[in-house]
Amino acid sequence: MVESGIKRALVFYPNSGEEWDASNETWVKGTGCTSPKEFASLLSKAIGAVDDTWNEVVKSGKVGSSGNNCSGGCSNIPIVVGGCCRTDPSTISAIRGMVDKL
Repeated sequence: MVESGIKRALVFYPNSGEEWDASNETWVKGTGCTSPKEFASLLSKAIGAVDDTWNEVVKSGKVGSSGNNCSGGCSNIPIVVGGCCRTDPSTISAIRGMVDKL
């Protein structure tokens, strides 16, 4: 990114949101989001919210857009997506498919 002149990126590294029961050393069933498609949909909403907020901030003049490669919102910013606890290759694949549609 540095060589390409890009100064910012969005990094999403969410977990499934499930609760960890430390006493029993297990995940609490029924908490969080375990469906890869639903997980990707929720993340898409989060990216949309960040995009909307960024556009509002740039329009307000609080942050300059010149030289940041960010004047067009998230569509001009690289998006790096990973996964943490309780995500797996199917989750990452669903997220990748969603990000490719943005």
